[in-house]
Amino acid sequence: MVFQKILVPLDGSLLAEKALPYAIWLSKQSSGQLVFLRVVPSPVIAPARYSIAEADAWLVRQSEERREAEEYLAAMAARPDLQPLRPHPVIYEGDAAEMIVRAAGHLGVDAIILSTRARGGLARWILGSVADHVVQNTAIPVLLIREEEAAE
Repeated sequence: MVFQKILVPLDGSLLAEKALPYAIWLSKQSSGQLVFLRVVPSPVIAPARYSIAEADAWLVRQSEERREAEEYLAAMAARPDLQPLRPHPVIYEGDAAEMIVRAAGHLGVDAIILSTRARGGLARWILGSVADHVVQNTAIPVLLIREEEAAE
């Protein structure tokens, strides 16, 4: 199977970055393009509940988070081991799990590679799982890299 476009969600954590060696390898094997996705949270502002000052502060913070996301993705794309692959950075705003699924569809990717914690039982039920949501809500192949199995 050839993967022309591979989506790698990155949230700035070392855990998320553990998916990179697998994405790089698969990209090289299939001559596919890497797409780095960063999702910036965007909670809904209810005007009746927030003052103008609170809303302004939220908008400033949102702008800062977007700038930080842009800088992070640019730094990731500039890594020496990624230079020949020239990854394409993309930023979406919203819920991480939902935006990964949407981005995969909008961008026409052939595969999604993401890292996941090995949570189970009550912790998984209470906290939810981005990886679970992605796997259950897309027909695109998903490669999950478990935290303890990730290459060093």
